[in-house]
Amino acid sequence: DTLMQGTTENDFMCVAGIPGSGKSSLINTSLKYLIEQEIGFFFWSGEMTILQTKARLIAALSNIEAWRIEKKFTKLNQDLKDKIIFWSKKIHELEQDGSVVFREGKMSVNQFQGEVLQARFKNDKIKVAFADAMRLFTEVLDARDEEQAMGKVCRALRTFCNVRKMRVVLVAQLVKARRS
Repeated sequence: DTLMQGTTENDFMCVAGIPGSGKSSLINTSLKYLIEQEIGFFFWSGEMTILQTKARLIAALSNIEAWRIEKKFTKLNQDLKDKIIFWSKKIHELEQDGSVVFREGKMSVNQFQGEVLQARFKNDKIKVAFADAMRLFTEVLDARDEEQAMGKVCRALRTFCNVRKMRVVLVAQLVKARRS
């Protein structure tokens, strides 16, 4: 927010980069901020499982390395364990009241839009939707021309943002161009 001076309620952002460039870390930082501010969100991951996503998020909220959570509290002091338990419960509470929604796996753009609207209808605290892994939208998976399909996905999500007054963040992985 400081750098961008905030966002408007109908912003569409596409975060793209090569593998390992920090796209998922940026999203994780955003999710961490939203949870701390108690702002609702819808998060769909086509790459990481919900369990992996939550482990990274709880680690970020607890200010510890994610691998330490994945090792099942190995050599953590009680203060760190308490932080992990606190944030785990907080995320669970937010999920129970519908202000935080996690989804994983393949889906179409229409499914994504429908699920976001359904979640937002149930809880008006949901202000942002994240789609992590553009290549796993079925339109892109089934397309003969991947670039054209990605363009259609972006246009559909942009229209969705404008019509529904919803922020959407799309993560796309760039692949290196083939040499001819």
